Amino acid sequence: MSVYVEPELADLTREADTGYMCSAHAYPIKVGPAIVSTLRNVDEAAFARIVPGGTRSAMAPGAQRHIVFGLEEFQASLDFSMGFWTGKANAQAELTLKVTALGEGNREILRTVVSGEGSARKEGDCPTGAQALTEAVNKAVKRAAEEYVFKVINAQQL
Repeated sequence: MSVYVEPELADLTREADTGYMCSAHAYPIKVGPAIVSTLRNVDEAAFARIVPGGTRSAMAPGAQRHIVFGLEEFQASLDFSMGFWTGKANAQAELTLKVTALGEGNREILRTVVSGEGSARKEGDCPTGAQALTEAVNKAVKRAAEEYVFKVINAQQL
């Protein structure tokens, strides 16, 4: 098995959308490395041998199967609500990945999308938003990885 992660996904960085409250703050998200690490851990647990290398359209020499991951969509948003004593940060994240599996002769044997959503709520003021956002994004990545296991690894086509 060889694996290729498209650069757009591996380097995925976004700024979270925010509402009016706390709009003077920036909430950058560098999620690409977390996605790559999570997928690598899943693949290492699922497959006996991972061959390094490969491209978007060809598996690495010596591999019998090849998986390509690409970004379909990523969105993250953060809004705040004021309470009597304190505020609340409400974060949402959605991640959708394109997954393609290649077999003998670099022939496509499986194409699907996997997705995950996450949400989190933290009490506090504007800096708390970063914590809520991190939690929501982590949940979205985890759920996308779980769907990858279900739709691709357990598909019995690899």
